[in-house]
Amino acid sequence: MRSWRAKESSEEVRRIVADIRKEITAVTEEAQAGIQEVEVGNVVVQRARQSFASIENNSQVLSEAIGKVASAVRMMTQKGDDIVKNFLTIDEIARKNSEDSQTSAVSMEEQRALMEELAASADTLKEIAQILEDKAKQFRLT
Repeated sequence: MRSWRAKESSEEVRRIVADIRKEITAVTEEAQAGIQEVEVGNVVVQRARQSFASIENNSQVLSEAIGKVASAVRMMTQKGDDIVKNFLTIDEIARKNSEDSQTSAVSMEEQRALMEELAASADTLKEIAQILEDKAKQFRLT
């Protein structure tokens, strides 16, 4: 009976060892699967980190570009204001020139009228001089 019990005990120990081996193998396989999942997770985290770094970099580039556009818009607005000021100055100069031209035209018209008056006066004086000369010839002393 002892031999049968020893055999049974030995069989029981082998089964327990075999079960333990199976469980160790299962645990090892699960641990390996867990390690692989962690490695995959690490790769995903690394890609996400790279994506966020790229997003941050692109955001910085975009922010700089927006700053440049805003600066260009401010400059264009200033240039537009300068152009408007220049047009207003040109308009003022043109109005002044127009007024001066009108004044000059009036002045020239007045000068022409004066010249005509002078010419008429000269003609009148010439006629008077001729009359006086003719009268003076009548009183010639002989």
